[in-house]
Amino acid sequence: MWPQVLPVTVGPLRGVWPSTQEWFAAARRSENLSAQVAEQYQYWEFHPNTRIESTPPKGIEAELHPVFQTDLVSQLPGTFVCQFPQGRVLGRNGAVVAPDGYLLGDVFQSFQLSPTDYAEYRQLQFPAVKVLSGKTAVLATTGGNQFFHWIFDVLPRLHLLEQRYDIADIDWFVIPDTEAAYARDTLALLGIPPEKCLKANRQLHVRAEVLLLPSLAGSTNHPSAWACQFLRDRFLLEPSHPPHRRIYVSRQNSRRKAINGETLETLLTSWGFVTVELEKLPFSEQVRLFSEATAVVALHGAGLSNLVFCSPGTKVIELFSSNYVKVLYWHLSDVLDLDYYYAIGQGSASEDGSSIDPIIEDVRLDLDRVEQTLALAGLRPLPHENRSA
Repeated sequence: MWPQVLPVTVGPLRGVWPSTQEWFAAARRSENLSAQVAEQYQYWEFHPNTRIESTPPKGIEAELHPVFQTDLVSQLPGTFVCQFPQGRVLGRNGAVVAPDGYLLGDVFQSFQLSPTDYAEYRQLQFPAVKVLSGKTAVLATTGGNQFFHWIFDVLPRLHLLEQRYDIADIDWFVIPDTEAAYARDTLALLGIPPEKCLKANRQLHVRAEVLLLPSLAGSTNHPSAWACQFLRDRFLLEPSHPPHRRIYVSRQNSRRKAINGETLETLLTSWGFVTVELEKLPFSEQVRLFSEATAVVALHGAGLSNLVFCSPGTKVIELFSSNYVKVLYWHLSDVLDLDYYYAIGQGSASEDGSSIDPIIEDVRLDLDRVEQTLALAGLRPLPHENRSA
């Protein structure tokens, strides 16, 4: 039940603080805080800024793809939890506004855009403020209603909160606006009841008595080791069988699918791979499948988030369009000590000269190159009797 709804709207925002830590320090200096209020202002640091040198991915190309070359060395930002009174959360991206009316920029995942480019900043008026008593934790972030971002950007923020709070004592959680079964299932496994969850949507505008603000879990392109360990600790059960599966993750029901998907599937079947459609499986079954995998082949897509549940040494072959090569599952594999390979296909836009957004572009795979990559990974076709799920 909402304790109170203010009858007035609020806006516009006054500006952006790029750093929550800098805002916090300035707020503590500038305000004449009573001892009781000062106790509600807290800032804790956990993981430091870290320089990461990644093992180059493997493939049959003569030279490493330029996208991988430019990301061999990367930087993971440090993590923190900031607590303060009268913080606001608004909009579908879970934008956090400090009591002085400034947006906190480093907890606003902007996907290479400035926070000022988003609607939450440009709005002159906002929905009426709903006032929340007790403690409110922010988990929502840009893109958090998609599987990869839910797994790696949303859920690990709970681990940061656990360093200072008993999750059961938190009154409200602002989460991404999604009805996906995996969201419901993972929150249940983490002990967060649906009645404590507020969904970040265009109508969301809440002011918390005390706001609990965990930092982002790291870089979207480079999941952190601590986040991976948190996910494995919470969701990975002791497997009933040792790793024994070769799985091919089909995207034939999704955007960015293989144009020659049927022939690719036939080829992979001859190599002992079983085709899976992850969108039809409950989260627990996806975890089990990947925990029992010895090899995974997939076009680039969110289903590869489940690599976090693979055993060290699992062979990963990621397939790309020439127009859409991404580094995140290579980095994830490197963190987890998986054996990562890649193969580049031809984007459909290259076939007819049309202009297609690479994120939705279908891809034609050269099956000879796929087989060469499988062989490079040390795989061999399996006898037919061993090709079972």
